[in-house]
Amino acid sequence: MKFKKTITLAILAAVLSANLASCVVNRDPQDTDTDAIYTDENGGKNTLPVDPTNPADQDNYTTVSKTVYVSKKSTLNPVDTTGNTVTLEPATKLDCIAESATWYKVRYQGVEYYIARGRTTDDDIDATTFTSVSKTMYVSSDYLNIRKYPSAEDFSTILASKEKNDELLVVAESTSKGWCKVQFTLNGQTAYGFVNPKYLSDTKGGEKPGWLEKFTGITETTMYVSVDQAVLRAAPYRGENGGKEVKVLKKGDAVTVVAEGTVDSHSWYMVKYRPAEGTASQQCYIDKTCVQKTVPGEKATLEQLMEQYPELKRFDNNEVKTVYTSGNVWARSAPTCEKDSKGNQLYGLDILEKKTEVKIVAYGKIKGIDPDGKDAEMTWCVAQNDKWGYYFVSFGYLTPNSDGTPGTIALSLDQLIQSYGFTKVNNASMKVKSGKTAPGLNTPDGSTVKSFAAGTTLTVVAKGKVGTEFVSDDWYIVEFEGSYYFVMQSLLELA
Repeated sequence: MKFKKTITLAILAAVLSANLASCVVNRDPQDTDTDAIYTDENGGKNTLPVDPTNPADQDNYTTVSKTVYVSKKSTLNPVDTTGNTVTLEPATKLDCIAESATWYKVRYQGVEYYIARGRTTDDDIDATTFTSVSKTMYVSSDYLNIRKYPSAEDFSTILASKEKNDELLVVAESTSKGWCKVQFTLNGQTAYGFVNPKYLSDTKGGEKPGWLEKFTGITETTMYVSVDQAVLRAAPYRGENGGKEVKVLKKGDAVTVVAEGTVDSHSWYMVKYRPAEGTASQQCYIDKTCVQKTVPGEKATLEQLMEQYPELKRFDNNEVKTVYTSGNVWARSAPTCEKDSKGNQLYGLDILEKKTEVKIVAYGKIKGIDPDGKDAEMTWCVAQNDKWGYYFVSFGYLTPNSDGTPGTIALSLDQLIQSYGFTKVNNASMKVKSGKTAPGLNTPDGSTVKSFAAGTTLTVVAKGKVGTEFVSDDWYIVEFEGSYYFVMQSLLELA
């Protein structure tokens, strides 16, 4: 997948998706049943009786040394094909010795195995980065869940929930991982668990500092719930530390939007809500991706979508680009991979099969939910057809090639730099570090287009950061043989 100098944007990818989120159907090696149902990178349920497009034993690996943990019960395949598989439970510690874009090579009980990266976490499950402290703090959010491990993964079960102003004794904390260990009483016994310190205050009655300042007022606007159910909250928090539920709204319900903002990398609308006629209005919050400006069933115009998602940009001269899907990918009504409580796609219109022709009219990097259910920025395309009007497709799984083989969609270098907020560099010559292999990506959140071996000389044309306020990576845009790629800065050195 090459970016022609006009540049193959990394236009998008993801929901937004996360991960938004990837959408090619790749089989997990853990599924020893060849027809097993599994979740693809786009969050859909699929069966695929074929090998993955990037087999673990044929992928390009970079040597690393770090600790990861199993996040989903997994059957690992041995690197030595004569060996036996091993089934591991969540929270099992693994020594990671090599990595590719999709896979880890790990050592467990002296044997090397492959495991998909999406089935692991680098959260500090064993609390090795924690330092002992002793201080009394108070819950500052509407409620707070205490978890078994310092992780929000599903296996980190909820031990107890505390309400605002409840007292907790903090006995250890990790500034690098953003969790603290607390002591509390459970069934009359002293117990220990983990919470996110962002939702604790030194004083009773303390609020999470500064979140109101993250909202900007807009012209009062009526919008409509676009999903089957949407939660109106007392505070702009979701998930484990979600704001108190005020009301559950149904599809088509109208809300009055008065402001918008981003809290902890998640986008919200502030809503004026009146519980009953003659009562005072309340200030509430709703997930930005749960509402739209048109009544559900009506087709939004491109202008309405671009107003709702100002991150979107049209192609030069309002061009309509004809592209194709490089794998099975969700067509979505919103740029996010969010699911309902049963694991169903909230915004999934339908699965577009590989080689499906797609007409795209705009692109943008948007904050939403990735396939793992986490807040993330992903690159998305706005597509158009007669059935759905305008809809969203993850960029990383679109290609200009009608046979579905990977490729990228061209933008100018200036457009690419502008899209990611990068800074131009005067054609610095750099090379891949010794002992490393550098993946060249179509977007920082997209697919590997080309792998560069150690010693390969690349021309750096731009640099920048990609990620959230709290978690980000340094990247380069490089030119190689007339095409552009995204490469992590840590893999390159001066030529």
